[in-house]
Amino acid sequence: MAEKSYFCAYHLEWIERMAAHNDLGKWGEEVAATYLRGLGFVIKETDWHYGNRDLDIVAISEDQSLLVVAEVKTRADDEAADPLTAIDKRKMHHLAVATNAYVKQHAVDAEVRFDVVTVVGTDEAHCRIDHLPDAFNPLLL
Repeated sequence: MAEKSYFCAYHLEWIERMAAHNDLGKWGEEVAATYLRGLGFVIKETDWHYGNRDLDIVAISEDQSLLVVAEVKTRADDEAADPLTAIDKRKMHHLAVATNAYVKQHAVDAEVRFDVVTVVGTDEAHCRIDHLPDAFNPLLL
């Protein structure tokens, strides 16, 4: 019985860590959306899903000529791995597939650009935002 108690306690601790991680990620996406709005983009979607693939932020320029798909990576501090390393070729492919579906479903007639926005910190007063416009081109993978 003690083993089960240990397992349950460990499992609950893991669930709490994952919930905190998800909360941090959601917060980072909100910060990134606010940042993109400040650049003049209109946020069309956040956390848009196509099957098991998702787009963190879909934004469009005010003149409707540029659709930006922003992948957001959030870390509590600089001690964790570089957020950009989490975007590998497989992730880029998933983003391209989901973006293609989004463009078709919404009849988007605009240039598409893939950006990466990293947010490092835990609150807006003490965070750093790095924006890499045109971070990758899935046609060149």
